[in-house]
Parts: sequence; structure tokens; C-alpha cells
Amino acid sequence: MKDESSNIKLEASSVIAVLVVVVVVVVVVVVVAVVVVGEGGGERGAATLEELSLVVVVVVVVVVVVVVVVVVVVVVVVVVVVVVVVVVVLVVVVVVIVQVVVVIVAVLLVVVVVVVVVVVVVYVSSSSSSSSSSSSSSSSSSSSSRKSSSNNSRSSSSGVCSRIVVVAVAVAIVVVVVEIVVVVVVVVVVVVVVVVVVVVVVVVE
Repeated sequence: MKDESSNIKLEASSVIAVLVVVVVVVVVVVVVAVVVVGEGGGERGAATLEELSLVVVVVVVVVVVVVVVVVVVVVVVVVVVVVVVVVVVLVVVVVVIVQVVVVIVAVLLVVVVVVVVVVVVVYVSSSSSSSSSSSSSSSSSSSSSRKSSSNNSRSSSSGVCSRIVVVAVAVAIVVVVVEIVVVVVVVVVVVVVVVVVVVVVVVVE
């Protein structure tokens, strides 16, 4: 974009320089013609002098208008390019910040779920062990039944915890995939915008 702006400014400066040279040449030619005609004297000479003066004024006005138009067009193009670049950069920055925040939140959620699952498993295991040890002091038959029930509850808790971990990991994978898709879409949009701006600049040139 900076190269495009520099090229536009350089071309505008070249056009203005050429126009200035043309004005100078026209003025010199008109002045020489006025001097030559003025040496002839008479009414025809005076009339021709007025006509040449009018031609000089018209040429100067036309050149000034052309220069102003060229400068305005160059300024507008440069401003549009700068605005588009700034908007694109801001959009990219905002999208990147949002993506980073979402990824951090997803990772934190997965960590929290895993920690909760580990705590629940440890708590269930310890409570099952304590209940089985206390029940073994009463009788051997009741101890066997308590152990089997505690084993059943432990396996059930482990199954639930495993499902929770699987769900948490699946959610994290889905979030990461969505983030990748969003980043790809944003990159494509930025590329399209940049291409459109370049095409517009080339057409204006």
C-alpha cells in the first residue's frame, strides 16, 4: 500500500511538472507573439494583443483547473487507501484478540472440567474405601456385599467421569476447529479487500 501511494504521488508530481512546463512554454510563446505583433503597431496590433492576452488567461485558467483536479484525485485516492488499510488492520487485530480470548476460555474450561473430574474420582474412591473398611468390621457376609456395592459405585463413577472427560475434550476440539475456520475466513476477507483496493487504485491511475 505504501508503494502504491508513493507511485500515485510520483505520477501526480510528474503530471503537475509537465503542466507547469506547458504553461511556461505557452506564456513564453504568447509573450514573444505579443512583442512581435506589438512592433507592427496600429489597431490590428492592439486587437491582436487583446486576443493574445485573452488566450493567455484562458490557458492559465485551464491549467490551474487541471492541476487542482489532479491534486484532488490524488488526495482522495491516498485517503481512501489509508482508510481501507487502517480498517483492515483494525479488523485483523480485533479478530485475533477475540480468537485468543476464546481459545484461552476453552482451555480454562477444559482444565476446570478435568480438575473437577479428578476431584470427584478421588472423593468417590476414598469414600468407597472408608465405607468398605468400616463395613468389614461388622461381619464377613455384609463386608462382601459392601465391597461389591462399593466396587459397583466406583466403576459407575469412573464411567461417568470418563464420559465427562470425553465431552470436555470433544468441546475443546470443536472450539479449536471453529477458531481455525474463523481465522481462515478473516484472512480470505482481508485478501479480497486488499485486492479490491489495489484494483481501484490501478483503475483510478
